[in-house]
Amino acid sequence: MQNYRAMLRAQKAHARQLEQQQAADEANQYEQYVELLVSLHKECSEPWDWRAAAQAAAPLEPVRAGTQELAAGVMRDTYAPGVFERWLGGAKRRRAELEQIVANARRADDGYYQQAMSEYRSEYATWERLRAIGARIVAGDFRAYGEALNAAGAFVELGAFQNRVEIVGARAHELAFACRIDDPDVVPSEEVSVTAKGKLSTKEMAKGRYWALYQDHVCSAALRVAREALAVVPVGRVVVNVGAIQPNSSTGHDEPVTFLAAQFTQESLGQINLNHIDPSDAMRNFPHRMRFKKMSGFEPVAAMDLDEQWATSG
Repeated sequence: MQNYRAMLRAQKAHARQLEQQQAADEANQYEQYVELLVSLHKECSEPWDWRAAAQAAAPLEPVRAGTQELAAGVMRDTYAPGVFERWLGGAKRRRAELEQIVANARRADDGYYQQAMSEYRSEYATWERLRAIGARIVAGDFRAYGEALNAAGAFVELGAFQNRVEIVGARAHELAFACRIDDPDVVPSEEVSVTAKGKLSTKEMAKGRYWALYQDHVCSAALRVAREALAVVPVGRVVVNVGAIQPNSSTGHDEPVTFLAAQFTQESLGQINLNHIDPSDAMRNFPHRMRFKKMSGFEPVAAMDLDEQWATSG
């Protein structure tokens, strides 16, 4: 009976430990997600050299080596049966085995070659695509900017948060973007934490906290779009409009609205330490429009286009 009770106590203790670990893991995942929401601007693609891409040599087509078949063939051809193998008929069986080994090796070489060819075709297609984009960019064709950004996967991480980025204006050395937040729940409305007893706690997030996170996410997304564009394509000025689809109270229809309209340049971005900024506060460094209330969030502002050379806050 004592052993049974001890076993029950151990099982309960183990269950509590698992519950506490699961609670800690969920709370940690929540904190990491919230941190990612407001730190999108800290990461960016490496600068692209499109002239080098335009001049890059084509990848080399693989040659079927046949090394495994060659080694197996040598083993087969140099096989010399012993006296007892000849007497007992083992030589014939061994030669058949060696022929099968050669056949298997041939198939293995074929497999390696086909895999190498598949990788080569993929590399060649990528090389051909990047070379064509690079040639157009070097020639000053700003219409290739969008293809370059897609090839670089510039906005993949933003897309993971359902932030849709598209070019809405382009000319030599300048781009304008619309970044639309498609997920209305991208910022969580609840806070997740672990109690002193190790249990998971979920409570409604305070309005001020929620809108502060939302504002930082919007501004962080704008900075990330600008950084990606400036790193991937040869532009010196980027306009970014961040917003969402919201119902129009006068028409009842969903319509796009702009929360933030901002202008960035290589020079202005280069003057701030992006790893240590508050994204919302950082907007003071750039011409922008943004109307924001701490307890109710964004009010729509006019979007910015490439013809607008500056804008003020408010």
